[in-house]
Amino acid sequence: MNWFYIFGLFCFCFSCQNSNEITLSDEVLIALIKDLHVAESAASSYPNSEQVEIKKQYLAQICSIHNVSEKEIDINLQALYKEEDHYKMVYDSVISLLNAEEKSFYKASEMDVEDAKSDKALLEMEEKLKNKAIKKR
Repeated sequence: MNWFYIFGLFCFCFSCQNSNEITLSDEVLIALIKDLHVAESAASSYPNSEQVEIKKQYLAQICSIHNVSEKEIDINLQALYKEEDHYKMVYDSVISLLNAEEKSFYKASEMDVEDAKSDKALLEMEEKLKNKAIKKR
């Protein structure tokens, strides 16, 4: 999956720095990595000339949301990348979460379409009733 390669590249980019051990919980790591992928995907919709700045803004927001620094993210991702089994478990969870959210999004979109059809049908019915009432007068 494309996410796997993006995450691997992200970790590789920071592998030159000194790494320590993982200090964040798996729950935080999973949420953090998921948000990084969503941000990467969202930034890719902007023109190339704007992507670097957009990614910086997203990263700042992600740090704020998860109450971590960029350095903490770097250190934890480096350490995680070196623990193959742990990395796979966390990343499998990220992929599952992203897939679940994607399904939920599409299901909500389908419901919105169905709701819109129902609303349209109700509006048409109301209009017909109004027209009948006007004709009876």
